[in-house]
Parts: sequence; C-alpha cells; structure tokens
Amino acid sequence: MIVSLSEKNNISLNYKTFEVISSLDELNKVKDEIHKMDGLIITYLTTGGVYDVFREIAYFNKPSIIYAQPFSGHEWSIFSKLKKNTRTIMVASSNIMDLIDKIKLLEAVLSLKNLRILLIKDTKVSNEYLSKMREKYGVDIVCLDHNVLSKYYDDTDTKEAERLADTVISKSVKVVEPSREEIVKAARIYFALKHMLEDYNAKALTMDCLSMIYHRAIPTTPCLAFSLLNDEGIPAACEADLNSLITMIILKHITGKPSFISDPVPDYSKGCLYHAHRTSATRLKGIGREQEKYYLRNHAESLSGVAVQTLWPVGEIVTSTKIETEENIMLLHTGKIVDNVYIDRGCRTKFAVKVANVKKFVEEFRGRLHRIIVLGDYMEQLRDIATLLGLEVIEEI
Repeated sequence: MIVSLSEKNNISLNYKTFEVISSLDELNKVKDEIHKMDGLIITYLTTGGVYDVFREIAYFNKPSIIYAQPFSGHEWSIFSKLKKNTRTIMVASSNIMDLIDKIKLLEAVLSLKNLRILLIKDTKVSNEYLSKMREKYGVDIVCLDHNVLSKYYDDTDTKEAERLADTVISKSVKVVEPSREEIVKAARIYFALKHMLEDYNAKALTMDCLSMIYHRAIPTTPCLAFSLLNDEGIPAACEADLNSLITMIILKHITGKPSFISDPVPDYSKGCLYHAHRTSATRLKGIGREQEKYYLRNHAESLSGVAVQTLWPVGEIVTSTKIETEENIMLLHTGKIVDNVYIDRGCRTKFAVKVANVKKFVEEFRGRLHRIIVLGDYMEQLRDIATLLGLEVIEEI
C-alpha cells in the first residue's frame, strides 16, 4: 500500500491513499500519479513477493518511508540495497508511534516546498545559485535590498519600540555597552523585519548584515532582532547564509527549538570547540519556554549596535549540523557544553563544547565556516533528514 503526500495550500500536507498494489502491472497504472506526489509512505500487508514493486517505487527517488510491521512480509530485507541510491528511510517496528516520528521528519522536508524566505542583500545573488536552492528544496526566495528595510524601519512605531526595548533591558542580567537609545533602534529593526515578513508572507529570513553594518547602510545592527525572531520560532540567519537558514528551518520543525548560527573555534588543549556569534536566541529549550540568562552587549567587531550574549546551559548535549547544498552534504556531530566564555575577543555569545576529536574536525573540515547548534541529540533524525533530501552525511567528529 502507498500513502502519498503533496503540498496543499502552501501550509498543510495532503495525504492520499492508493489501492493496494500487488504487481508491477498494477503499479504502472498509477505510476504517473505517484510521480506527481512529493513524498511517499510505503508499507506491505502480507508476505507475497512484492520486492520488485518496492524496488521500482524506491527508484522513483522521492522522499519515502518504508514501514515494515513484524510478520507482514520480508521486503524489509532489500532496504540495505535501496538506501544507498534512493531517498528512502525504513521503520521496522510493532509500535506505530515509531512510524509517526518518521512521518514528522518527512513533513519537515516537504514543508520547505513553496516556503517563502526573504534574502536581504545589496549585491546581486547569482541566478544559478538561487535556482539550485529553489530546485533542491522547493523554497520561494524573495530578494530585497537595504532600501526596503530602511523604509520599513522609518515606518515603525517608536513608542512600541521603546516598550520592547525596556522589556528586553528589564529581563537582561545587565546592559554592558549599548545605550537605551541604541537598544530602541535595535527594537525598531525587529519590528521592521517582522512587518516585512508579514507583508511578503514569508516565514524566515537571512540578511547580509555585516556588509550593511560596515557600510552604515542600516541604522544599527540586527543582532537583537534575529535573537527575538528566533525566540518566536521565526528562523533568522545572519550574513545572507541560505544554507544555514534552510538548516535552521528544518531544526525548528523537528525539535520545536530555536537554533544558533555559530562560528566554531577549535582549542586542542581543552578538546573543545567554542561556538561564537551575536544572534543567539534565549529560549533554547523550546519556543515559548523559559529564557536563559543573557547580557546586552554591543557588536564586537564594529563596537556599535546591540548584540545578545546568551549563557548556554552547561552540561547539556548539543547537536551541530549544517547543510552544504553546493557539496550535497550534511555535516553532523554532537558534544557537551562545559562552559560559557567571558573574553572580549570574538563574538558576544561564546560557549565551549567538549567533543570527541577536535583535531579531526580541523583536519577534515568541510563546507563553509558556519555551523548550526541546537540543544539535544538529534543525530538519528538528521541522518534520516539527509537521506530524504538526498544528501550525504559527513560525521565531522
């Protein structure tokens, strides 16, 4: 039996159940319809030699789940051959909830289709790159420049921004460098971005913020805005990094938590990777959950604006990951937070993660610098996500 999934109304997924298929001839009758579907859940109901049907469906190369209930047949035995060249994952279990868990991963992948994201960047992005991202994930990328953001900024309600700034200040451990005036400007950036997302019907954004800061193209840094958006479950990535943004969207869907775009920094002497950046969320255990302690700082490189220094919970396991579309890979590893770091060098949020082999991370480094960090161990789920997306998994440590 095949259950197929397709995107419906740009938000939810439409499920359709086919009749039981027991031969290649019966499969051929519905093949064209299956090709139109975005994802498949395939199960067998009895021992009956439908190996060829399974193999044929798997090689449609759609994100698919094979569900194998015990004593329903032996078709599970061909999965080891199928998994290498298809986008198929397996659930062999008597517990139906195990299948439900995998369906959530399939939904995370399919939810990217037609998801609108904003790319705010002044320099032109190549059509080839945008086309590749759209083709691979199905996302709808809207390109804007700083002039659009500036218009929205000018239209913000200053009183509303002042109220938000005062709330952010009151909940912080301490305001270290920025003035209240600067924090109000950062709050106005947040409202400008929020209104842009609403007006463009977008669900996530990334921005070439460093260039805009250095060229004074925007009134202040957007670091606080990104932190606030991620706390609300709106993935926001700095430095116009679409690969990181796609990774953050997937993590939000499968974990219910905001993630952190990081510059990893190796330290052989302590066997650690430090993770450092300016835009950390504060509700790290889940969107809507309690806030971690945070300081309000300035942007370390420019000594201007507002950034958040979030204290990450020591002793917690984190997963580090990153999709690199150009190499068709997903990078993965885990570690344990052992300390928050208080030095002026580097970005404001900094924490140390003990890993099994920091030298391997350095010597076999792949992809670009950024990594995406989330609380918890999600290695198994992300391996399956990689398979459903047709990505090779690279375990970095």
